[in-house]
Order: sequence, then C-alpha cells, then structure tokens
Amino acid sequence: MKKVGTYTCRGTVTADDPPHRINLFDGSFKTGYAVREFVVAAYDIDNVNVRTFAGKLGTVDSLSALNWNWADQRELAWAWFTADANGVAAPNHFSQVDSDAMIVAEVYL
Repeated sequence: MKKVGTYTCRGTVTADDPPHRINLFDGSFKTGYAVREFVVAAYDIDNVNVRTFAGKLGTVDSLSALNWNWADQRELAWAWFTADANGVAAPNHFSQVDSDAMIVAEVYL
C-alpha cells in the first residue's frame, strides 16, 4: 500500500465526555488509515496535584480507557500521562500503537 497522505486529529476531552467518534470513511472501502502516534497529556500543566490521564483508540465505543486488553483486536492504541507542577512527579508518559491495524470507517477515542 502506498502512502497518499496523512490525517491529524487533536482536541480536548474530559473524563465525563462520552467516547468521541472520529469518522474516517471517505465512501470507499479501499482507503485505510494506520495509526502512527497516539498521545494524551494534561491541558492544565501548571496544576500542582498529581494527575494521571489515560486514553485508548478502538473500533467500538464501548471500550473503557482505563481497562487495557492488548489481546482485544478492537483496541488500536493506548497512552497515559502523569505529572504535577511541583516537580515531585516528573512528567511521565507511555504510548503504544498497533502498527498492523488499519482503520477503514471510524475510530473511537
């Protein structure tokens, strides 16, 4: 498969938000997208409380961001971030992407 372009999606979500649907379907089942990078981070980096953020990309909207199952083929990418502004907890992050997975229609955050 040849690369024909890229698609970048970014935004802000909260823990109270329902899963966000990202529609990638262009009307053709011959177009597929591979996730290359998935990152989560705090929006208020100067907050002095220790906070941990977790996120996941999946092919269905019923997957919990807090429960990772790397054997579940519906899960495509996982990430977490933790930090505080006091310097006690240095910013830490983790991200893993299933580079073999292809998205044809939609993905949920």
